[in-house]
Amino acid sequence: MKTSIQLLILCIFIFGYSFGAMSGTDGPEIGEDAPDFVLKSIDGKEVKLSSFKSVKPVVLIFGSCT
Repeated sequence: MKTSIQLLILCIFIFGYSFGAMSGTDGPEIGEDAPDFVLKSIDGKEVKLSSFKSVKPVVLIFGSCT
């Protein structure tokens, strides 16, 4: 019984800490430019997000197969 209470308290502490750690990360505000990043294309060339600025709209889709 004592170990199950300690385990419960530990789980509550870890769960609460994870929410506290996430609250400190701020993303860009609405209307603010997205942070610039570089990805490799299928051809192996590096493509920067900033290279598309004021050229054409950009839609980013990050998918997952899980």
